[in-house]
Amino acid sequence: MKKFATAFGAALLLCGCAGVRHPPASAPSPVDMLVGWISFRGEFLLYPRQEDLGRTLDQSCTSGTFARVADFRSAARRFEGKRVRVIGRLMKADAYFSDSTLGQRIENYCGSDTVLIATSVEPAPPQ
Repeated sequence: MKKFATAFGAALLLCGCAGVRHPPASAPSPVDMLVGWISFRGEFLLYPRQEDLGRTLDQSCTSGTFARVADFRSAARRFEGKRVRVIGRLMKADAYFSDSTLGQRIENYCGSDTVLIATSVEPAPPQ
């Protein structure tokens, strides 16, 4: 009987853990929030000022992407040219480029030292 109870307990433990998926250790956690005007060009560009929309390679914006391609496409349709709040993880651009598991490719059209791996985007609250 003791063997049965041990085997049954082990089976329950295994079944309980089988569906748990742990993110990779390098996956970004949603701790940073940026508000700005967003544009999409294969990556998103987030600008603090509306009049800077379209500027590139002068560090006037933050380049970013989403961990999931579907989120990127949906956001591009809904938010192009609008003021948004983006939740995600800022990271050094060189660290992003050395880790291919972090989402879509970023060219860093903004030319800044950091990039943003977004987990969500929503309309920004009124100013």
